[in-house]
Amino acid sequence: LVEAVTVAGSEAAAPVVVALECGAQDGEWVVRYAVATAMERITPRLQELEEGRDRAVKTLQRLADDAQEEAPVVCLRARLALSRLSFP
Repeated sequence: LVEAVTVAGSEAAAPVVVALECGAQDGEWVVRYAVATAMERITPRLQELEEGRDRAVKTLQRLADDAQEEAPVVCLRARLALSRLSFP
């Protein structure tokens, strides 16, 4: 998915962000972890698509702040992504 945005540009970004938002709600922690990683990689490529960038950051913030998360590593990975992207 991330490579699709790199190759196709911002017109491909919206469906990728939507797919990752869905993945952030998946029942498997490894999927949510992968979403945090992918969101970190895709967000810098969303400069032309402000809404997509905002949605990506909000998804990361939701993952980082989820008190019900069964796998703390998901929250930690999302926090790492936010810090690398310079979003507190």
